[in-house]
Amino acid sequence: MKKLLLLFVILMSFNGFSQKFELTPQGFVDSEDHTKNYLVLEFPNKTKEELFKETMIYLNKSYFSPQDIISTVDNETITVSALSSTLIRAMISEFYNQYSITFSFKDGKVKIDEPNVNLFNKKGYKLSISNGNDNIFNKKGQVNYKRAKEGLELFAQKFVLSYKLAMSDEKNEDW
Repeated sequence: MKKLLLLFVILMSFNGFSQKFELTPQGFVDSEDHTKNYLVLEFPNKTKEELFKETMIYLNKSYFSPQDIISTVDNETITVSALSSTLIRAMISEFYNQYSITFSFKDGKVKIDEPNVNLFNKKGYKLSISNGNDNIFNKKGQVNYKRAKEGLELFAQKFVLSYKLAMSDEKNEDW
């Protein structure tokens, strides 16, 4: 509970300063520009190669078995395909979140594509965003499962924020 409260405080303090994803019936989009299904983070004075390397270091420190979930095209893209440690709630069911997120690199910029999510529970039952038997959004675009929508948005915000904080952190190379 303390971790959740701390995360909430961190997210709220950065809410006005960071880009974030919003979940819509079409998937995740930039909350400021719904025509974009990606975010672009600015890292002035860093080359494409530096950003790629620092992202790889961050991801390798963040995951238990990174070689199994990370695929790369050197200095171009990194794709993470993993299972979130946080369950997504919808009504009385809890769903595992299997996700895939791709990073692309340019000098001074990192593009994070929308998370591709696959929600399923212990019995194999699937919950989709808007194109399945049971959906977070109904055919009219209205929210069926508010907690699931909020949970996925929190997951995406936490992912982007922790990445941005790690990349902005001054590296202590004097050890």
